Amino acid sequence: SPQTFRFRPSTGAVSMVENTLGQPNGIGISPDGKTMYISDTGITDFEGVSADTVPRYRFNKFGGRAVYAFDINFAPPGNYLTNRRPIWLAQTFAVDGLHVSHEGYVLGASGTGIDVLSEWGELILRIEVGGDINNLQFAGADRRELWLFGPSGIWRVSGLAGLRGLTNE
Repeated sequence: SPQTFRFRPSTGAVSMVENTLGQPNGIGISPDGKTMYISDTGITDFEGVSADTVPRYRFNKFGGRAVYAFDINFAPPGNYLTNRRPIWLAQTFAVDGLHVSHEGYVLGASGTGIDVLSEWGELILRIEVGGDINNLQFAGADRRELWLFGPSGIWRVSGLAGLRGLTNE
């Protein structure tokens, strides 16, 4: 089954930190380092799909499409996750690419736009575009632009006051 792993650069150790999601995908950490967000795109089924097929998955109507928050617990041998809780159920498709802003907002590429959520999963803003997107990235010298990517194209979003990307991402 799909899993989420932790890598410790100081030792090269790799260990599993989460194994309950159908298809863990987007991942981000809150600015204070206390919460990890992971999206589940279990609605996508990649088994037996030809590389020539677009999209390269089948739709699994019973699969997960939520964003979960986990508490990050600090321990000498490595951090671990507890207190899994769903905070958002994507309204269109599932949250694929995921980032956390400097202000603590959770941004997820979900079908035809970006969901901007509070740290508790409240929808603050929905940015719709003219096609399907599956990823996003903060960009620009001050990381105040968003670039949205997907099979339909690339979009640049600017002018979002109070929203900027983390510098250590």
